[in-house]
Amino acid sequence: MKIGSMNNPMLPVVNEVKLFGEMNLDFIELTVEYPKATPSQIAKHKDEIVNLLSSYNMTIITHTPWFFHIAHPYESVSKAFIKESVKVLELTHILNASKLTVHVEPTEGVPSVYYRDLRWRMMRKFREGIAELVKKSRKYGVMICIENLDDKSMTLKELKELFEDIDELWFTLDAGHAYINRNRMEYIDQIIKILKHKVKHIHLHDNMGWEDLHLPIGAGRIDWEKFFNSISKIGYNDTLTLEIHTADRDYIKISRDKVLKLLNIKNQL
Repeated sequence: MKIGSMNNPMLPVVNEVKLFGEMNLDFIELTVEYPKATPSQIAKHKDEIVNLLSSYNMTIITHTPWFFHIAHPYESVSKAFIKESVKVLELTHILNASKLTVHVEPTEGVPSVYYRDLRWRMMRKFREGIAELVKKSRKYGVMICIENLDDKSMTLKELKELFEDIDELWFTLDAGHAYINRNRMEYIDQIIKILKHKVKHIHLHDNMGWEDLHLPIGAGRIDWEKFFNSISKIGYNDTLTLEIHTADRDYIKISRDKVLKLLNIKNQL
């Protein structure tokens, strides 16, 4: 397994690469977003970033901003988000990264009186936008991976249907998001079993089951031993991003060490 971390977009990307390099992480997952990690800012420091990655023997993958709404109901707005997503795709290619993760469309804030009809329209529009992004990704050789939020945004059934509709679309399994609202490891196990052929990347962070807290590994209620049991059963052996949102970055190292310990235990069984 390769273990990396996501940058804090409030901080300069060059400094984040140096930090993760000194932590001996395998890669950085670069969320390309405002204010310090926009495409233009990253392009400006591209050579320095690439040289640093090489010096630390690290690789890089990318992520579009969490606040992009590809299925926005206003056509001009959704087109702008797709255009900006393509910029991230082009940057992914420039940085020689192989994977780009995109969030599924959040439905938080949709009025209940409109929920059923508007949600259906959003799902259709999101599918069209992602299909367009996947089509554009072919010439760059970049994998587009969809990341799950909670199942209110997209259910397991809807995720499965999306992958069936778009064959070249892949899955970023976010363990923390899968635990929100459900509070059950069985649901995460079900996601892994049903979408095992699509999983190309994994996000790791903890929570209490009802809010997206992005806690260090072991600080919440997720049973990580069960989680690693589940992904070992499908033979997953690819990238794991620690998505730990704490001011004290030492919790990234602590989480990395916990993951390594869990992986070592699995290897000894």
